[in-house]
Order: sequence, then structure tokens, then C-alpha cells
Amino acid sequence: MRLMLLEPLAVNKGQDVTGSVGFVPLSGSNTYNCKLAMESGGVRREQDGYNLADVDSSNQVPAQRVHQISSVEQVQMIDWEATKPAPSATEALVRDPLSENKRQAAQSQDAARSSAASALRT
Repeated sequence: MRLMLLEPLAVNKGQDVTGSVGFVPLSGSNTYNCKLAMESGGVRREQDGYNLADVDSSNQVPAQRVHQISSVEQVQMIDWEATKPAPSATEALVRDPLSENKRQAAQSQDAARSSAASALRT
């Protein structure tokens, strides 16, 4: 599910962002209302009134799975873990600021494993 604030929250590189998503069950139905809250630099934005029954699935093709309830009963349901949204843009809107550090750490670990494997062979 993608949730969007109606009023953007400006965040600078390196600035902390905190937030929460809350779910409140709606009585008499099988759905929830959602509330999104985000804060950065002392500025807080909240958006309420998201109803899970109103999700925009136009860019999604929900994957289905069958769950066996008993030896003679089964139910088909959405497999949320296997359902992936279509990309929303051709260009990434957010990039991992630690991607270079992670790449270097992975290379270092690979080199250490190779060195340890070579030492074991000799």
C-alpha cells in the first residue's frame, strides 16, 4: 500500500524522519481506517481517513494463493507478500545514502572469505 501526505514534508539529506501508520478497525465491516503521521525537523504532517477498502490497485496485479482450511474446504485469498506494485516512476525518487558503504563492506567481506578459504587450503 502506498500512502501519501496531501501536504509534503520537506527533509534535507541526513535529517531524521520519524513516523507511524495506525490502523483502526471499522465496526460492522471487514476493513480499517489508516492514519499516517510523519515528522522531521520539528514539522509534523498527518493524514487520516485512508480506508483499506478504497486502495488504488490500478498499478497492482494482486497475486492469489489457495489456503486449505480443512480436508474438504479451501479459500482463495490475496498473497500480499507475492504482490508487488508496478514502479511509479522511471527514475528512483529515493536513493539509499549508504549504498556505497554497503558495496564496500560486501567487497571487504568477499575478500576476507576468499583469504580465509585460501588459508584453509594451504
